[in-house]
Amino acid sequence: VIFEVDARHQLLDTLGFDPVAIAAKASAYNEDATSATMNGVGSMSLEDKKHTEMSPVTQEVVKQALMVGNFEAAVECCFNTGNLADALILASCGGAELWTKTQERYFQSQSQKRPFLSVVGAVIRQDFGTFVQSTDPAKWQETLAILSTYGKSDEFPQLCTELGDLLESAG
Repeated sequence: VIFEVDARHQLLDTLGFDPVAIAAKASAYNEDATSATMNGVGSMSLEDKKHTEMSPVTQEVVKQALMVGNFEAAVECCFNTGNLADALILASCGGAELWTKTQERYFQSQSQKRPFLSVVGAVIRQDFGTFVQSTDPAKWQETLAILSTYGKSDEFPQLCTELGDLLESAG
């Protein structure tokens, strides 16, 4: 097998690691009630779970995805089981596209619970125009402080004008 043209893939197959099957398993994996109960999680929804430890079954699924080089499937498995910090760490190893996609997914899933993430997202994306439009006019001082701290000098006057327009339309 070592001397074949596609030696690495054939070696994985010989060892019993089918990348396609592992990717499908990892992407679709979700802890069932039995494995979750055995790990002290019970039947809570993902929103209610406070993960302090990844279940052994989940660890094995993630490890298999990593053994065949599929960071995307490993990240998907982590999201499906509520292991968001692990998903972010794994995504940082899987290339720029996976990293960006995972950050966006994290922000979308967590911004309601952690309002400060809207600031972090605006800083990462350098998208303060959208941030200003979605800000609470009553918190205009906070918004102005964020713009002052993180906004680019050439964009700052326009962002202040947009904030002023928002305040004027709010009354």
